[in-house]
Amino acid sequence: MAVRFEGGVTFDADDALTWFQSSGHGERGFCSRCGSSLFWRAPGDGNDVAVSISTLPEDHGLEIMEHIWVDDQPGWYAFADDTPRRTAADVLGTSD
Repeated sequence: MAVRFEGGVTFDADDALTWFQSSGHGERGFCSRCGSSLFWRAPGDGNDVAVSISTLPEDHGLEIMEHIWVDDQPGWYAFADDTPRRTAADVLGTSD
């Protein structure tokens, strides 16, 4: 799960941050020291960033607004809430 920041994020230090283009839709940010997956960002100017929820304090106070890429969920995973769901086509704006 991730928290999306459409206005981007800033870093106090990014010397251990490495980016990998994982698809044509975006790239992932990793810690080059421990390998932890930390971020996702859209290609281009970097203002559409999703931060892995596991990097935030447990008492972050955030709530799930939607589930995305639900058509790619593993067969063993089941959503436990009624939060709106969007397919990859919905997210990418390619649905009919």
